Amino acid sequence: MMEVALALAIIGIAMVSILGLLAVGLNTARDATDDNLAAQLVQAIVADRQSVPYAQATPSINDEVTCFNVPALSSFSPNPYVLYFPKSGTKPSTALASDSYFQIQIRKAAGLAPDFSDLAILDFQVAWPARAPDANKTTLYYTTAIGQK
Repeated sequence: MMEVALALAIIGIAMVSILGLLAVGLNTARDATDDNLAAQLVQAIVADRQSVPYAQATPSINDEVTCFNVPALSSFSPNPYVLYFPKSGTKPSTALASDSYFQIQIRKAAGLAPDFSDLAILDFQVAWPARAPDANKTTLYYTTAIGQK
């Protein structure tokens, strides 16, 4: 009888430990999904920016195609260009909305040298959840160079 009670105690402790690891695994999977979606959003914005001439803004945001209305690189403001995305990653907006989850700030870095005037360095800061205080956000940074065609 004592052996059965001891075996049940050991199994109970093992089950509680396994259930505790399940929560950690689910949080890790959620974080990996968010990291992946953040990288895909930046990749889509860079592709959109590279698809138009250097001195032209990308097409306006609309419901039919994914365009991000990124300003022309030749006249990029020193202030960051900010986009907000819902958790699904679709239909971005330039204003914080109730369903905003990702906040992407795009800055044009200073030129490398006068000889590199045809090269734009874009810095991306992706933070989420967009409505959380800065101390509670997860933030990733990306940088890319786009040359004038």
